[in-house]
Amino acid sequence: MSIEYEEFKKLIARKQFRQAAVYAEDQYFHGKNIFWITQQAYAYIRAGKYDRALECTKEVLALDPGNIYALLSAADALRGLQQYDEALWYYKEVMNREKVHDRALKGICECFLQMKEWEKLLDFISTQPGQMDDYVFYRIKALKATGKTEKAIKLCRETLSRLPHDPATLWELTDLEIEQDGIDRVIEEIGRYARIPTFPAIYKEIYASICRKAGKTDLALKTYDKMDSGIQDVHIQRQKAFTLAKTHKEQEALPLFEELLKLNPKDIYVHSSYGAACARIGEIERGINFYHALLQLYPEEKGIYGYINRLKKKLGKS
Repeated sequence: MSIEYEEFKKLIARKQFRQAAVYAEDQYFHGKNIFWITQQAYAYIRAGKYDRALECTKEVLALDPGNIYALLSAADALRGLQQYDEALWYYKEVMNREKVHDRALKGICECFLQMKEWEKLLDFISTQPGQMDDYVFYRIKALKATGKTEKAIKLCRETLSRLPHDPATLWELTDLEIEQDGIDRVIEEIGRYARIPTFPAIYKEIYASICRKAGKTDLALKTYDKMDSGIQDVHIQRQKAFTLAKTHKEQEALPLFEELLKLNPKDIYVHSSYGAACARIGEIERGINFYHALLQLYPEEKGIYGYINRLKKKLGKS
């Protein structure tokens, strides 16, 4: 593996996707190896720049029409652009190629999921020879969406017997049991699991989440606080911040929102909650100052100017 590719991987690992795309472009111009255009496309996909990624794949396919990585990236980019029918065509072109087989199959399932083509999703899964656990998430989603609640619950429990404490399956089972039995009974049951010291933190996270849904915000916050143990989980901090903001504890929520935006300046939900919380407690100047500081960290994120202008309008400035 080349030193250049190692550097590219480090940028991806640090979630510096745009920098990775520029780096890959530079490598292509220096060496004229179309491998780097496929890596540029991959970086743009990770950055959510699907139009740019699609341009890269077209450039590769013009030079090498059968390039499986370009075909796969074209499918991923089209899926990101919500052009699902075209994406499916590209995924099916490479689904039988060993090197990209798993990614292509997942892409097909994701397309059917986003299109809400539940029967097509179930039919597709039934034709695949892979292990059940490769597609169980999609089967559960499709069964749930088509009103086959009992079958979906049964499949969740079967999956958990093979994969104990699997987070995705536990979330789905919780939603299904709330639908079937009501939220109060599920809170009681999950609460028991959340108190077992040897059980993983996912039970506490689910418990806090459904407490929030049931309006038991004090219980939710207590649970989030217990989960703060030195290692800061971004998802948990995000949920805690939303809960604080909704329970009129904005002064505690604001620093959490700010730290979250420093980590991910693209999170539109955190932006929305942060701006609203600033306005509710008269901290609009703080919000404007924070966004100017955030621009120093992420000068390429032009959308931050929009959040500044919104706060200025609330402050009465033009």
